[in-house]
Amino acid sequence: RYESTIAGLFYGHTHKDHFLMFYDPEVPERAYHVGYVAQSQTPYHNLNPGYRVYTIDGHYEDSSYRVLDTENWVLDLDEANENDNPRFYQLYSAKEAYGMTDLLPASWNNLVDQMKEPNSTVFDEFFKYYTKDARPYREEGCSEDCKSFILCRLVSSDTSDKSHCDGL
Repeated sequence: RYESTIAGLFYGHTHKDHFLMFYDPEVPERAYHVGYVAQSQTPYHNLNPGYRVYTIDGHYEDSSYRVLDTENWVLDLDEANENDNPRFYQLYSAKEAYGMTDLLPASWNNLVDQMKEPNSTVFDEFFKYYTKDARPYREEGCSEDCKSFILCRLVSSDTSDKSHCDGL
């Protein structure tokens, strides 16, 4: 009921870089919000440290205050340890990486639909960002069970309702 009032949902942190979809209980196929889950800055369990920068529709009359883009930055620990020269670099921007014209809930929902496809290269890119491009995950990849688990996590912000996980 506060869809038109709440401009953004921001969460921290599950150590991984992802988002959560919120669906209308009256019209379950309609995504009405997206929650941004920022990655951790800690190198928890084989992960690189990372942080996110949000570009928000700014303060002016009739501003939407919505998220216009995100930049996600990481520090490659393997590289830093090898070269003794830690540096953060931009891993990706959401709009550019996913070819999105906007970050509205419907656009994120379309992205999830693309990731559901078998052999989805979009999912492969998402998994790289989800794991902050950490070497162990890069080398192991993500099995079909792993993919189903992650996609279900994205579409079930209400953990008591897994109906959007059907068919993953």
